[in-house]
Amino acid sequence: MTDPIGHYEKLKKNSSLKTNSFNSLMMIKNEYLQKYRTKKFPVDTYKDYSMKVFKRNAIQPTLLSHGRMWAFNYYPMGLATLPNYDASPLILTLSIPNKESFLGINLHLLPPVMRIYAYYSLFPLLNNRNFDQENTRFRLIYEQLQKQERYVRLLPCIREYKSIRIRSDIHQIHPKYWDSALFNPTARFIKTNIVNVWANTTNQIRKRISERETL
Repeated sequence: MTDPIGHYEKLKKNSSLKTNSFNSLMMIKNEYLQKYRTKKFPVDTYKDYSMKVFKRNAIQPTLLSHGRMWAFNYYPMGLATLPNYDASPLILTLSIPNKESFLGINLHLLPPVMRIYAYYSLFPLLNNRNFDQENTRFRLIYEQLQKQERYVRLLPCIREYKSIRIRSDIHQIHPKYWDSALFNPTARFIKTNIVNVWANTTNQIRKRISERETL
């Protein structure tokens, strides 16, 4: 089977859709739901669409610059006691708390439509909109996301990742493939399923919105 990103890219080309456009995202989302919703692919399917691939033993959090998209396999600390976790997150890096860990927005936690709108809400934070350039990134600051209502969908998706718990190569995905990467079915939720994860995230977002409205 053709890898999903390659398939999405062909569809974009055949439909003359601009990368990371809203129409492109919606088309990819629909194709994901129809063709790949129940499929699972390994994290190394990002390899051909990455600018850099780091070996897990060589990575330091300081190399994971803010606002870029990364994919890797991950086993968190205390996994036996966690209610559930994503063993293959797709993240946008936020900040580096210390030399051993980093914060990231795990986009897998968002249901498909909400994922598009949350992703699109970040576009004002792009340093430029030329997705062919490798230096394109989001200017993501944790405190900024917390304060502004437009980013409320992203807050339940923020996780801390420790570099020593990464269990694969680390793929830095090229900006021109970000929209396709959003729906590459590499998520591996342990102790739960993706439908329950999406429902839980949606409930957390609604709760946060409700709390803000009552302030």
